[in-house]
Amino acid sequence: MTPAPDRFTEAAPLLLDALAHVNENSAFSFNAWMSVLGPAGLGVSALCEDFGALSDEMAQRGQEDEVFRTKVAAAAACMAGVPEDSVWNVVGGAGDMSGTPNIVGIQESRFQFHQLAGAVASTVEMVDYIHSLAGTPASVSVSIWGTGPAVRVTFGYESISDMDQRAAAAASDPGFHERQAAFAASVGDPIESSSLVLRRIL
Repeated sequence: MTPAPDRFTEAAPLLLDALAHVNENSAFSFNAWMSVLGPAGLGVSALCEDFGALSDEMAQRGQEDEVFRTKVAAAAACMAGVPEDSVWNVVGGAGDMSGTPNIVGIQESRFQFHQLAGAVASTVEMVDYIHSLAGTPASVSVSIWGTGPAVRVTFGYESISDMDQRAAAAASDPGFHERQAAFAASVGDPIESSSLVLRRIL
């Protein structure tokens, strides 16, 4: 979600107010994020085993919870455009990502369908290797609907300083770059790639 420039400082408090109401009345736990690097904006996430149940709950809340609608409308009035939703299925990872990190680094690439299986396998292997270098916990996720086919790696960090130190360990390792080259040779180039760094604010 991208706040309008003239309402940027209003957006986060109003979003947090809406999410606090949701978390008090939901079977799921929602987190809020603010961008550190990448396009300026805010985001909301929830980890769940059944997206259908989460989607049904939110749809019911939108129909029946007047307080929720009022709070969301106040936050939405600060935004430029309509937020984009996506669903990501966790298919692998390395290290302990059971808790919600303070900082996440996200690398996302969209592929053609015929590239997807190879991209997932190579990404899981790469994440394992990065974890062996720096102990960086990470998850690998796949999205088909809405944003896909795409592969996302989410790295978890305690702080920005922690991210800098762990990232430097990978960037200075020859094996990391060899694996990146092998990935490109075997899978091919993605349609597009992006990265960003987010700070958890709830």
